[in-house]
Amino acid sequence: MIASKLSLRKRNTLLIVSRVFATVLALFYFVSFVPKLIDQYFCSEENHIVSDGSWEGWVMELTFWIFFVGYTTSWFKKFAGGIILIIASLVQMLPFLIIDGNLGSLIFGLPTLIAGILFLACKRL
Repeated sequence: MIASKLSLRKRNTLLIVSRVFATVLALFYFVSFVPKLIDQYFCSEENHIVSDGSWEGWVMELTFWIFFVGYTTSWFKKFAGGIILIIASLVQMLPFLIIDGNLGSLIFGLPTLIAGILFLACKRL
């Protein structure tokens, strides 16, 4: 009984840490991308983040939407949300690392990967 209480306490603590970390990351994403999305979708004739249509803008926009779906899902289904967050991090990191060798992609990619792993760990406990 004591072991099950400790396990429950660890799981609850990890869940709180996961949600706080993902929420801070979501706020960072929203502050970074929502103004650009509003500008491009409502104030511009073109419907994407980068007005010249470069692949970098498309990757970042796709990453934002996948992250948003994963973050929302993680509040209800931890495992599925964690998998979607990991996919979002890979969608963001891999093209920049492979094509450009750009280590700056890790600024968004690694925290998203960590959030996904934390949600997977919540399910595991």
